[in-house]
Amino acid sequence: GLGAQARKYGSLVPHESATDGTLIGPSNSQETTQFIATCAAHLRWSGDILFATNIYPLLVDAIAAHRKRFAPEGYPAGPALIETGGTGARKIDAACWQYAALMGLTEIAAILGKDDDVKTW
Repeated sequence: GLGAQARKYGSLVPHESATDGTLIGPSNSQETTQFIATCAAHLRWSGDILFATNIYPLLVDAIAAHRKRFAPEGYPAGPALIETGGTGARKIDAACWQYAALMGLTEIAAILGKDDDVKTW
């Protein structure tokens, strides 16, 4: 799944991959944050604490990798969902997904009792 692919590619979720897991396109500025936000939504809807416990370390590594590559100054930059020419490197969709990821990490950390992480996110 995507978690295994993220682990394989430095904690960044690929933009596109083949059914056998072969990388077709590397991560853009929103895939990793979409994955984090989706994991939080899964926990919210399913209540699957075991899933959250197992995936949380990857999510922490993923947001760190995302920030290093796409948002070293805070605001994400790079290719994103909006692919219209002339829009520049900083896309509002990537910023919204980054916010959703940080809120998702806050929610997961709170559910897992990781109070220091709640403050971090």
